[in-house]
Amino acid sequence: MTDLAASAALPKPQRDLLPVLLPAIVALLMLPLVGSG
Repeated sequence: MTDLAASAALPKPQRDLLPVLLPAIVALLMLPLVGSG
């Protein structure tokens, strides 16, 4: 639960965006791996 602790330390705008951006960034990073495989 480290991302919860990190998001709690951020100001509210970033804290609200983090749970949305994090999966999107992970998905973008996984696209080349899934596409090539």
